[in-house]
Amino acid sequence: MPGQSHNKTCLHLVVTSRAEAVTRCADQIVDGDAVVFLDDGVMQFALPGQLGHLQLDQAHFLKPDLEARGLPTTSSEQGWAVISDSEFVDMLELHPHCLTWK
Repeated sequence: MPGQSHNKTCLHLVVTSRAEAVTRCADQIVDGDAVVFLDDGVMQFALPGQLGHLQLDQAHFLKPDLEARGLPTTSSEQGWAVISDSEFVDMLELHPHCLTWK
């Protein structure tokens, strides 16, 4: 249809602390994709070496899940974004596709 967007970006949700899920996720990312670490996936925040070749602007950590696990909610040292629940909803609306990595 004329004027219809052909946005094929994907929002990748990492919900586990397992390093292999991050590796598999990172291997599938293309330009425009984003990654949100939530649930136990936020444990990756404490293990920066585990993020492999993810670009910093692609990694987002859900603040309530960081707080629930006693992890810092500021990311200035790592350069990753810490997002609120409402920002997470905005990201879901922005990306027409979503994959969950367990």
